Amino acid sequence: MARKLVLFALAGAGLLVAPAASADVGVNPTTKVVPLGGVIRGWGDGSGMAVYLVPAAAGPKRHSCGANGICEPTAGRPPGKPFILLGHLRRTTNIYARQSFSFAVSPRLSPGLYRMYLYCRPCGNSLIQSGGRLEGETIRITARPETHHFRVQSAPGRFRFLVSEPAGVILLLRLTVPHGTHATATGRIPHLAGVQVSTDGLSRCRRRGSVDVCTQAEEWCPMPAAAWQFVLRKKAGPLGAIRLDFVIGSPPKG
Repeated sequence: MARKLVLFALAGAGLLVAPAASADVGVNPTTKVVPLGGVIRGWGDGSGMAVYLVPAAAGPKRHSCGANGICEPTAGRPPGKPFILLGHLRRTTNIYARQSFSFAVSPRLSPGLYRMYLYCRPCGNSLIQSGGRLEGETIRITARPETHHFRVQSAPGRFRFLVSEPAGVILLLRLTVPHGTHATATGRIPHLAGVQVSTDGLSRCRRRGSVDVCTQAEEWCPMPAAAWQFVLRKKAGPLGAIRLDFVIGSPPKG
């Protein structure tokens, strides 16, 4: 949600807000699922203004105003806890100049749903939430590394799921299946990158007791923070559990 800067006086408070303008200020994250230590990317406008996260349940709510308007909550000063400062938009000559942003998520946060706010002092100390609807929008922060477990029948099957990873290089792509299972896991960032691990000769596999462990060698190509779209296909094999490990991070030193 963006907010126009409108000139008005607050009775008895002596506060003045900037003149009306033809543009809006606000933030629009394009990353909606991000792991701890990952990066939230998006775009916005509001020269030098602070951007915050807050647990969704604690986030102040918008309210309807006027005929079809939406009014943002306000704060008398830059917010403190439970708000978490992500960073500031870059300073620009024009306050309404659109810019991209990239904010790192602290690995010390708790996984869960969060809301994003832009603190706009010239807008009457408004906390402008992202999302165009009255209820705003949420960003899901997940734990990492990502390990997915599936209990599969002997019949063929297919599973779709998301794996959220930070920016970095692929450190591990591993599939663990009951011995004799034929399965393939394929992941992709649409229109950008893809990975695959398989029990059928495409990856290096070893038997370890009752399971086969297949690991796909990677070339440490840099990847952006993203929610990877994975498809796991079991083609044949016994009843049992299948495990997929997928980890992205900084390349090892040395």
